[in-house]
Amino acid sequence: MKQIKVKLNALLILGFIMIGSFAYAQEGFNKITVGAELALPVGDLSNLSSIGFGATGKVFYGLTNESSITGTLGYIHFPMKSHPGMSGHVGMIPLQFGYYHDFGGFYIEPQLGLSFMNTKLEMKGMDDF
Repeated sequence: MKQIKVKLNALLILGFIMIGSFAYAQEGFNKITVGAELALPVGDLSNLSSIGFGATGKVFYGLTNESSITGTLGYIHFPMKSHPGMSGHVGMIPLQFGYYHDFGGFYIEPQLGLSFMNTKLEMKGMDDF
């Protein structure tokens, strides 16, 4: 389990370094932003957790002054609801790529991506199993 966490942390750090270095390699609209996230769980996750929180970073790689390729990477933590004898959390690492185009006050940004998940669950009083 520790190896997976080390690999995920290394992947996150490498991703931010790579995306950050690309952001300054092109002329046009280049920018790095950081944002706080609140996430509402849906489906089965809503039975386990109430509200998630975390942070994301986004890189805009300028093609022209009006358009950019974007990359978003972050971490969202969903703490487990209170259950007797149980504690834990679900973590999500969203990775998204997109295209940003500004039409002068109005913009579009279609994105495509995936999320990596990790779960930690501790059960007290289950030493017999």
